[in-house]
Amino acid sequence: MTLKLPNIGVHLKSRTAMIAMAGLLVALVVVIAYRARPRRAVVNIPRENIEGVELGMAECDVLTTVGAPPGDYRSSKRIGYIFCGSWIRDSDGGPAYDHVLTWETDEWMLEVFFLRDNTVASFRTSGAVRIPTWYERTCYRVKSLLP
Repeated sequence: MTLKLPNIGVHLKSRTAMIAMAGLLVALVVVIAYRARPRRAVVNIPRENIEGVELGMAECDVLTTVGAPPGDYRSSKRIGYIFCGSWIRDSDGGPAYDHVLTWETDEWMLEVFFLRDNTVASFRTSGAVRIPTWYERTCYRVKSLLP
């Protein structure tokens, strides 16, 4: 039994060519599905809002000051953060806080550490850093090897 294909300018009589065409069709479907995926909702939280967070504030006051619930509001996972300093520890070496709320945006990250009575024990902020792609890292490494 032979499969009759329309004449599209290429003779697809061999099994290999038919498998290659099927593979291209699958790849096309994957690309279309990837491009049609839902995008992340980007929320613009001004930096001035996080500058209003202070020690001793209640959790509800922090949520009101920041203006958005804690969450990841980055437009891409290729955005990271660099922190300097140490974690908050109590006298026996464990964490000196009860829970943490985190906000991540394209420009900054805010972590707020709360005590058991839901008041701010500490907080820290960081600016965002774009994480290079594997291609950019490879190009950088190759350039560093060249004289």
